[in-house]
Amino acid sequence: MAQQDGPTLVFRIVKGPSKFDLMVSLMNGDMNSRWLVKFEYKNSDSVIKIHSSMNVRIESLCREDGGGESWIFTGYKVTETGLLLKVKGYYYLPGRSGTISYTE
Repeated sequence: MAQQDGPTLVFRIVKGPSKFDLMVSLMNGDMNSRWLVKFEYKNSDSVIKIHSSMNVRIESLCREDGGGESWIFTGYKVTETGLLLKVKGYYYLPGRSGTISYTE
C-alpha cells in the first residue's frame, strides 16, 4: 500500500488560459524560453482566504474525457526568483475553471 504524506492543498481555478495558450505553452520553446500560462485561483476550504495567481509552464496535457474540453495537466509554477515548483491539475476549458495543487 502506498504511503500518504498528509493532506494536499488544492486550489480552485477561477480564471485560466485559452486552449491556444495551453497548446503553445506545451509545444513552443525550449527549457530556457517557454510560454507561461496564468491561472487565477482561490481556496474556499480554509479559514485564511487566498485569491492569487500563478504562472505555469505546461509540461503535459491529457484528455480527461473524449470531448476535448476537460484536461489533466502537469507543469511547473515559475516563481519571481525563477524557482520551479511542480504542479498538477484538472482544467475545464468552457468555464476556464478547475483545480490545481502542488506535487512532489
